[in-house]
Amino acid sequence: MFEPILTKVERIPQIIRFIMVGGICAVIQLTFLYTLAGLDIQKNLANLVAFAISVQPNFFLSYNITWVDRRSPDITLGQMLRKLLAFNATCFSALVINQIAFALVLPTSHYLLAGMAGIGAAVVINYTMSHKFVFARPKKIERVSVLVD
Repeated sequence: MFEPILTKVERIPQIIRFIMVGGICAVIQLTFLYTLAGLDIQKNLANLVAFAISVQPNFFLSYNITWVDRRSPDITLGQMLRKLLAFNATCFSALVINQIAFALVLPTSHYLLAGMAGIGAAVVINYTMSHKFVFARPKKIERVSVLVD
């Protein structure tokens, strides 16, 4: 059902797909940040929670859009869960960077601008870790010919 759409998505350059997915997830994170801050939750905690919430749709969108060309048609549930755990683990690194940038910018800016600064600071690590580890291209197995006498 979705294969024709996924084939068209693959034609979009990967970096553009990454930016599109990142934009969607940034909106999700900033929406939750705005909502939680409006509930008088401390802003550093609100940013942390908003980031954590945005990670889950980020994985789904990353797997199905950004890295669609690296999807395995016969992935098992166990493999998918390992990818999800690896993605969440790499996002923890991005969370640390996000939170540091947020905390540094917050005293001099509106909390939503601080949220954007945190997102911007975490982008590079998120892309690099996803590209190199979570959604890495499968390693090619070289064929070895064996001569039989």
